[in-house]
Amino acid sequence: MKKWIKILGILFVVGVSAAVAGYVFVYNKPHPNYDKLKADYTIQANTLYNEFVTDAKTASAKYNGKMLAIEGILSETEISDSTSIAYYVLEEGMFGNQGIRISMMPEYAAGLTKKNKGDQVIIKGLCAGFNDTDVILEHGSMVNGSEK
Repeated sequence: MKKWIKILGILFVVGVSAAVAGYVFVYNKPHPNYDKLKADYTIQANTLYNEFVTDAKTASAKYNGKMLAIEGILSETEISDSTSIAYYVLEEGMFGNQGIRISMMPEYAAGLTKKNKGDQVIIKGLCAGFNDTDVILEHGSMVNGSEK
């Protein structure tokens, strides 16, 4: 009986240690400061979109999870209570506009409202993929020319 108690005690200690390590190193991991991250790629909006349309698998392997600085002409902005989205519209598809959609961080919503449709802008964001109509970027921030 004592042998089983020792084994259970050891398993309990190992389990608690694994749970604590998991919390400290995985769950409690700090989030990156997205607006301070350097862009892995600086690319024209139409070039990025065309790469995804031409070969989505290769483009996804290259860009997904990377920080991109997208240069192009701002087509649309959409601002609601808690979200703001910038669009580079590059094609008119069967179901509406297609191009690049960037969900902006809340602190950049005011800067986005100061931009007009047709302005040349650089927006940095984390590439989240392609949904067959739009290239999706998250954690967007406005970039001036020297920050790329």
